Amino acid sequence: MQEYYQTDGSLNANLWATGFARAGFIGVFISSIILYMFLVVYDSLATDVDFRISSMLIIAQIIPLANSGILVWIVNHSGVFLLLLIFIHPRTVNNLSREDSEYKWKQVNK
Repeated sequence: MQEYYQTDGSLNANLWATGFARAGFIGVFISSIILYMFLVVYDSLATDVDFRISSMLIIAQIIPLANSGILVWIVNHSGVFLLLLIFIHPRTVNNLSREDSEYKWKQVNK
């Protein structure tokens, strides 16, 4: 780690390490809350999108999220672009909501 002191670069740190470096254990908690809020927004936008598409988009972001802080990932590593992509993606017609599928399941099994 000594070789990084004289260079212009910096070490990568994940979302919890960045939170801990900035504010201690409270920063870890805040980073986790921000990630949770981002995932809730993503989940709400991906409700009627095909599961294969929505999971492919979020899985592709695991490596950048693991190698940078949460705010850096959202702003610089396409977190906002991910929300935009899932927002403009066409919705599926055959995808039923949970209530509809339970209703149809009950109708079939009567």
